[in-house]
Amino acid sequence: MLLIDHASQAVDWRGRDKNVAQRTLVSAQTGATNLTIWELHSPVDTGAPMHVHPHEETITVLQGHIVARIGEERVEAHTGQTIYMPVDVPHGFRVVGDAPAHLLVVFPVGDVTYEYMRSRYNPADVNERLA
Repeated sequence: MLLIDHASQAVDWRGRDKNVAQRTLVSAQTGATNLTIWELHSPVDTGAPMHVHPHEETITVLQGHIVARIGEERVEAHTGQTIYMPVDVPHGFRVVGDAPAHLLVVFPVGDVTYEYMRSRYNPADVNERLA
């Protein structure tokens, strides 16, 4: 499929309160074998808990401000900046500030796999690690 009509793609509501809009723009479902792209609209104080992938990931902030934890490093990204997460490095992020974030998340695989870090970290520690 060379042209993908995003208007016809479903929006998946995620997050604890189902308030994060995620649309899969490109993936194995659209015919890609080595690429997944998600578009996210995330309110303040939402994000992804610590997790790990057997592949790389980037998050580009199209609008807003996020704080990420990549391994032991804390990184802040604003509009126009991209965060890179290496293979098998625990990471997570949270939207901060006073406005929602519009994000583009890219993986070099058609099917994204991940493991949440609850097995390695105390769940209460997950939010502390993102603070």
